[in-house]
Amino acid sequence: MPAKALFLGLDGLDDVKVETLIAAGDMPNIKALREASQTALIRNYPGMGAGAFWTSAACGVAPDHHGRFFYMQFDPKTYEHKVAGEDDPLDTPSFWKTLDREGRRVGVVDWFRGPFEELENGFVLDNWHGHDASWPTRSSPADMTEKVLAAYGADPYAHATREPVLDSLEAHQQFIEETLARIEVKTRLACAHLSESGWDLYAPTFSELHHVDHVLYHITDKDHPRHDPSLLNALGDPIRVCYMAIDNAVGAIIKAAGPDAAVMVMAGPGMTRLISANESFPEILRRLDAGVSGGGGGGGGGGKPAEKIKDAYRNFLPVKWRNKLAPLAARVRRKASKNLFAHRRFIHMPHNANSACIRINLKGRERYGLIEPGAQYEQTVENLCQDLMALQDADTGVPIVENIVRREDEYHGPRADALPDLFVEWNRSADLKAL
Repeated sequence: MPAKALFLGLDGLDDVKVETLIAAGDMPNIKALREASQTALIRNYPGMGAGAFWTSAACGVAPDHHGRFFYMQFDPKTYEHKVAGEDDPLDTPSFWKTLDREGRRVGVVDWFRGPFEELENGFVLDNWHGHDASWPTRSSPADMTEKVLAAYGADPYAHATREPVLDSLEAHQQFIEETLARIEVKTRLACAHLSESGWDLYAPTFSELHHVDHVLYHITDKDHPRHDPSLLNALGDPIRVCYMAIDNAVGAIIKAAGPDAAVMVMAGPGMTRLISANESFPEILRRLDAGVSGGGGGGGGGGKPAEKIKDAYRNFLPVKWRNKLAPLAARVRRKASKNLFAHRRFIHMPHNANSACIRINLKGRERYGLIEPGAQYEQTVENLCQDLMALQDADTGVPIVENIVRREDEYHGPRADALPDLFVEWNRSADLKAL
């Protein structure tokens, strides 16, 4: 028996899109598997994004137990945001680490935002063909990385950690080819591993649908502000093509696992049009903290020279160069946030586009806390929520905030204090291009 259990992760796969493609006859392997299996829709944790979903699935506990709500984590002692990595192990081990401790033979490939843990009876291959890799490719055992790279090659994306700027038809075609190459080579690796026998669990994850929707969603969404009919005519539906490639991969890997393998497929949060005010949120909070919108005074501000620099950056620097400078700009923003936090009642925390996150500068928790726990905290949060819920799109008058999740209402685990105090969920029925 090649494998007793096969766990296939499909990050970014959207259930509505799957239903449409199954009805069109484009995903026969997923259709056959679904008809032979039990299925369930999974909801993500309130306010959370894909990273928290996959980390929690790996550990079997919610973010308030493992403490990692996003790949950028906040340190209340230094006011810095840092990438969670090897120096920040999770309190709860992954299910594959637990199986490994029991002497089971386990293989894990590119689990999205999963913990990296040493295994004794199998292997972990991390950030080989993953989405938005935080670290170079690594593995346990360590020598596996060199062997895989030699036999199967490095990531074909030349820009694996960021969405590329595709400024020509040829660039779009190259990106699609790279995506399909990623799916094909990971399928070959999985089938080669499964040609061996004795796997108690084999678990590869595909994140190509996550990445391709980030980059190509505007091609097939005719209502998207960036939709270009000429690209749709030239390329057809590249997202459909990638879904079909994933379906072929699922069929090949299930076949390689053998007829007796127990199969589980888990898809992470699906993708939709980007409607978010996260890019504007640091400025929104700065103004609210300064009392500009009536939320009460206290701290904040930001000098006029800094504002002029930001305005020039946004208004005059071409988008292509802004994308290239984005990593540096993010570091500058994080440095500025660190310097300002000591004088702010609240500040934003980096997060997925589905919601913005806020941390209250709380005495006894943050190093330079300003807000007293209890009544002052409650009043600060109440005023802030009122101000945020009153925000409207300047062109349409539509509220831009759909809901605000308070941490203490949803998360009570031992690592809850590592989470933001507020998750501001955006109204995704509105077009926030004005922000």
